[in-house]
Amino acid sequence: MAILQELEKEFSTRAMERHGVVLMRPADAMEYVARCAEHSIEVLGIDGFRVDGDRIQPLMEHSIDLSLSPRPTSEQIGSHEQAVEFLKAHGGSDLWFEIVVDA
Repeated sequence: MAILQELEKEFSTRAMERHGVVLMRPADAMEYVARCAEHSIEVLGIDGFRVDGDRIQPLMEHSIDLSLSPRPTSEQIGSHEQAVEFLKAHGGSDLWFEIVVDA
């Protein structure tokens, strides 16, 4: 089984799926990002959602595109670190997040 599939399986009990979108709470999403970093799986972006029963509403103001981030130099932070900082800022929210990775 490929690493990404193993990670998805590992986190499936902590995630919810709505309409084909896999969503995680901020703390679980941070851990998922950390595990992606361990396996050199690039994070391309994070999309925030509000969940209301079976419905989901994407919230662009709570999303971040990391796909165009330059590779970090010694003064810059990489996409994994940016993703964790973004999720930390949303730690107390009632939002759910989709983590988009380079498969």
